[in-house]
Amino acid sequence: MNLIEELKTLGVNTEEGIARFMDNPTLYEKFVKRYVSSAETIHVLEFIESGELETAKANCHNLKGVTGNLSLTPLYDGYSEIMALLRADDIAGAKEKLEALLPVQDAIVATLKKYL
Repeated sequence: MNLIEELKTLGVNTEEGIARFMDNPTLYEKFVKRYVSSAETIHVLEFIESGELETAKANCHNLKGVTGNLSLTPLYDGYSEIMALLRADDIAGAKEKLEALLPVQDAIVATLKKYL
């Protein structure tokens, strides 16, 4: 199994992602692997927990955009929902959704790391 196939098993819309990268799977893989850095350095949960909600919103918005551009569908859908909850000031709901999303993100990042 290769990276593209493994990502598909995790719900990633790799066809859409590859299309965004000029139908070039190699280019898509190059950029999708960069998500590891974003996932490891852009945090949302710690800012929700510390009450720094503007930073949490900014980071969530950033991750939503990156995951959308890369067609990391489960993450994009999750961060979209979390962003809506944060905008609605449903902080508990956003935290709960994020805590459920992080294991999915961890699985995608672990898969990406295997190919670095």
